[in-house]
Amino acid sequence: MTTIPAIISFYGFLFASVSLLSNSEGKERSQRRVERDVNTPAKIPCQLTPWNQWSSCQPCLGRRYRSRSIIHFGQFGGRTCSDTLSDEESCPVIGNCEEPPINCGINFQCDSGQCIPRRLKCNEDNDCGDYSDEDDCESYRSPCRKLLEPLEIGNIAGSGVNIFGMEPRRSPFNNKLYYGQCNHVYDGNRRMYFRIPWNIIQFNYQTQAEQAFVTEMYESSSEVVTKIMEESTSNFNIGLSLRTSTKNLNASLEAKFNLNKTRNLEILLSHNQSQTNEYFRVKGQIQLAKFHIRRNRYKLDEDFVIDLKNLPLEYEKGVYFKILEDYGTHYTSSGTLGGDYQMVYVLDKSEMAKEHINNEKVKECLGFHANFNFRQNIIKSEDKTNTHAHFNINDDKCKIVTRAYSSLKTEKPLIKDVLSFVTGGDTVFLTRLNVMLSEGNRPIDASIYTDWASSLIHSPALVRQQNVPIYDLVPSEMRSASVIRHNLERAISDYEAEYSVCKCGPCMNGGTVLQLDGHCRCLCSNRFQGIACETPKPLQTGKSGYTDGQWSCWSGWSSCTNNQRVRTRQCLGTQGGGTACPGISKGTGYC
Repeated sequence: MTTIPAIISFYGFLFASVSLLSNSEGKERSQRRVERDVNTPAKIPCQLTPWNQWSSCQPCLGRRYRSRSIIHFGQFGGRTCSDTLSDEESCPVIGNCEEPPINCGINFQCDSGQCIPRRLKCNEDNDCGDYSDEDDCESYRSPCRKLLEPLEIGNIAGSGVNIFGMEPRRSPFNNKLYYGQCNHVYDGNRRMYFRIPWNIIQFNYQTQAEQAFVTEMYESSSEVVTKIMEESTSNFNIGLSLRTSTKNLNASLEAKFNLNKTRNLEILLSHNQSQTNEYFRVKGQIQLAKFHIRRNRYKLDEDFVIDLKNLPLEYEKGVYFKILEDYGTHYTSSGTLGGDYQMVYVLDKSEMAKEHINNEKVKECLGFHANFNFRQNIIKSEDKTNTHAHFNINDDKCKIVTRAYSSLKTEKPLIKDVLSFVTGGDTVFLTRLNVMLSEGNRPIDASIYTDWASSLIHSPALVRQQNVPIYDLVPSEMRSASVIRHNLERAISDYEAEYSVCKCGPCMNGGTVLQLDGHCRCLCSNRFQGIACETPKPLQTGKSGYTDGQWSCWSGWSSCTNNQRVRTRQCLGTQGGGTACPGISKGTGYC
């Protein structure tokens, strides 16, 4: 299995994030259509293997399974790979499927059958999960001297992480249990104590947020998309491949604001057809708190344990993939809560030249100039006395910069589009931001940042985390634990291979290929355009008509010899003087 480093940043872009669309999409696309070039490759539809044979019947579940794999993702306008890769059907339930009786000994047995220490009975906490430990009590002995509010944002601690960026639907941990403890933390912003759940061994608030913005200019939207994707899967070593959605996603309210990140990246790519565009990216991060999960004696979510018990011992890819998509390929053992702010402005260079406006003036008018200083008490959103975001929107030049990009007036807007990739923030703010971006009649300036920052305390997201493979959570006392753990480890490796960008064909003229939700797309340099980067832009000169080589997917591992195994790959598609693939064609691993 490929080693996956534990530390990642900017995962928040894919976890509980918001990617918002502007209503200029249709208008812009109609203006950017390019005639099909004679060199444009033929469409490649999604190609799948046939279904494999049905698995043996799971005796006590009465289900059997089969799966298939992706051979090649859709590319060059061909059909996207959105088909399910797993299937199941009922089969006869056979054998003795009764669970052996639970003997709690001196411990208390909940109505659910779960055993808990008797000291947890009648303590005013729901330790059983069904309150049966609080029934028939003559008196109560609370662990806390006074009533404390639960640490709601602590529910995020231990959340699952998916290597391809898809948001897991559930958490493997039960962060609603206190196990008879009254650990608490003081939030200096709200001047309140909050009760920390048992699973969190350490939690610390940061009372102030200090932020220095990063502003970047790009000549091509492909460069921006590449940067966003690299940051989104930072240190996972999976190439440019993202999977942001799956069918039947039971999303939370916050997740419903994740309005199709894939489509938003596509809009950004479509802007690359223009010769006059320039791209201004604003990025910043706020950190509110840090946490550490217990290394042992943690309490797992009951549904997670049940799902682990129901996994077939005979490895079946589709069933194990579902666990990874439900709970994550990894979980966060420690991390930082807060938010990531990211806006991409599509600027019209010709309009800027006509109005004698440079990049620094755009930054100044939006409030993201060199003197911008953000230091704010996050909670007191109504008190902006500590927030410094001064900018003169009444300046004549600034009126041109902030002219509505959805305006029906004859003046062309200098800002053609604004695309938001914001992680964290409450639903009230995100709804308002969505409306603003959709209507396009108000500038998205630094004041929006301060409003977003103030909303983070209610709905932060993971912005940094230490990750551990999900198979490490398989309880050692579970029957066949070693088999399930091994199968989950294999599933993560297979999952990485299944959605790898190596199942895409190469792009022309130095273009970079990416895989986005089952379809391969080409990121072209600012000299080329088209679905395969096959068409030189007008007035562009230099080398063209070549295709650099691209690695095939790795073969399967060989059998183990002298504690070593081998796998290989091939460099494919080099044409017209293109460069060979960088790296090695043969890999070795310990076994």
